[in-house]
Amino acid sequence: FKQIKEKYKIFFLSDFQNLLEGLNPNFNGLIEQLVLAKGETFHGTFFSTFSGYVNRLRGYYSVQDMARVNKDGILRKSHYMPAQYRDEHLVYKAVRKPFYAREFPVSWREINMGIDEMEDW
Repeated sequence: FKQIKEKYKIFFLSDFQNLLEGLNPNFNGLIEQLVLAKGETFHGTFFSTFSGYVNRLRGYYSVQDMARVNKDGILRKSHYMPAQYRDEHLVYKAVRKPFYAREFPVSWREINMGIDEMEDW
């Protein structure tokens, strides 16, 4: 992380261990996902279920903060690696295989819509 540290101020979960005292370390991954989901930008790995869940959380949060998405629920500042999948979240796609490789806007778009409202949709 040396090159990143030269340009940005970055933190690691270990920097906050005093706040996590007494917490089962098995929860560390979940805590990291919550923190990552609230970040301005997220870069994850395309075939990672960990990264996929971070993006799903970002989608859920975007329902409250529409600055993160467009009207179709597309996440604006979520990116994947490797390069051919970098902007996968900038294009609306219907659910398709492999399901674990990405999250789909249908998971969070109109999530608060009731059954009656959906009939007219």
